Amino acid sequence: MTKNIRRVVTGHDEAGKAVVKFDDIGVNRASGWPVQYRQLIWTTEELPVQFEAKPDDLGDRDIATTIPGGSVFRAV
Repeated sequence: MTKNIRRVVTGHDEAGKAVVKFDDIGVNRASGWPVQYRQLIWTTEELPVQFEAKPDDLGDRDIATTIPGGSVFRAV
């Protein structure tokens, strides 16, 4: 049974007001085995994370298990 996880990513607009950047359900999902599903939530290229405005959806990309020097947030 697949689970559709709701992903809500927030950020700030030019005025510094909190806004929702992405709000979706069940996207970025993959299956490695017949009974295993994973959903990519977010990734970063660096640690510590720099929280400046990022224009792209960093949860919508094709990555391996890890990102050297970065982070991967996924639900399995």
